[in-house]
Amino acid sequence: MKKLVLLFAVIIAFASCKKEETDTTAPKINSVRVNGVSADEHDLNAGTAIEIAVDVSDNEALNQVKLDIHAADDGHTHDDSSTGEMEAPNIGAWSELRTENLSGKSTTRTFNLTVPATIAGHWHIEVKLIDKEGNEATEYITTLHIENENLPVFNVTSTPATVNYEIEVPINGTITLNGNVTDPDGLVEVHWELENETTGAVVMEGELPGVTGTSFDLGSIAIGPIAAGEYHLHIHAEDSQGYVGEWAVHVHAE
Repeated sequence: MKKLVLLFAVIIAFASCKKEETDTTAPKINSVRVNGVSADEHDLNAGTAIEIAVDVSDNEALNQVKLDIHAADDGHTHDDSSTGEMEAPNIGAWSELRTENLSGKSTTRTFNLTVPATIAGHWHIEVKLIDKEGNEATEYITTLHIENENLPVFNVTSTPATVNYEIEVPINGTITLNGNVTDPDGLVEVHWELENETTGAVVMEGELPGVTGTSFDLGSIAIGPIAAGEYHLHIHAEDSQGYVGEWAVHVHAE
């Protein structure tokens, strides 16, 4: 009888240990296809439809997939490095955050979006995946290059010179901008602003008079004196169809 009781105890203990085992295997993002193509970078036109197909799997049970589209012009990366190469500042804003609950061991989820018609620049598609035990897959990142032929085009030089989308000036210094902006649909407005990056306040601004035609000379725009700080300097140009182009740089005054 004692041997039988001992045998039951061993069986119960073994069963308890089996139940306490947890799944530690991470799920997998097998592929992410943008309009049918899997690549590190994709070239797209503003205003077009985009289909993102995400194929995922897990050894036990899937839980959730998250799709995040965000600006990539600041040069940030998603690995161990702090920043990548700065890109030309994006024109317009675009962000998407989609989350879907999953079940089973494998599935393909499709996200249908439309690229805004008013943007241009660089964006990241970031895909994250977790399973029922909370294990996370290695995230997937790809870059979207958005082209937009409808926007006004700038040809601008600055004094001091712009280096890697940044102008450095001494405290109370002045920036001078020269150049032109063109648009085949005809221009209706050109406006510039110097914005404090810490507070978001516009500290200086001006609208250029006499904007008309398909090409407009900016003349010589003098901006200053500029107090110590970090700023965002940009020029906006609007065409007759309502499209707005932007030239932008970071300004560091010390």
